[in-house]
Amino acid sequence: DTPSTYPDPAVHAAITERFVPLRFYHTDAKVRDLRLLWLPTNFIYDKRGHEHYRSINALKPADFLDVLDIGEALVRMRWAEYGEAVARLEDAVARSTNGPMRAEALYYLGIARYFRGHHDHDVRDETWAELVREFPDSIWTQRVPAVLESAMV
Repeated sequence: DTPSTYPDPAVHAAITERFVPLRFYHTDAKVRDLRLLWLPTNFIYDKRGHEHYRSINALKPADFLDVLDIGEALVRMRWAEYGEAVARLEDAVARSTNGPMRAEALYYLGIARYFRGHHDHDVRDETWAELVREFPDSIWTQRVPAVLESAMV
């Protein structure tokens, strides 16, 4: 059962308002340069054409909105637009109280808040403490430095 992701009104609005969508077909010679593994694959690039996020396969609309928010936030962080990155990630965290993207969104939210606060360790650690509490076995929790994780428990 493939989700109807792209026709979803919220997904359509997010894509058309915040991104420049391009569609390539797997038979197109340009696709080889993308190192495409599986279809569909969604890439998020910055304005200079650097890839910052890739999502493979179809997702439910709410989960795909989280992918868009995380991907855009990573681009914004690279461009030192930390307030916008925090806003996108807070949207994803609020939307996906039980979603599969929540742990990843919390992880990056800690980083974005850290940079927005000019290296504010406390706000990063508060965010990552939430990640550790909610997802103790997540790969995203494993990325929290051990010294921080032990201090947060």
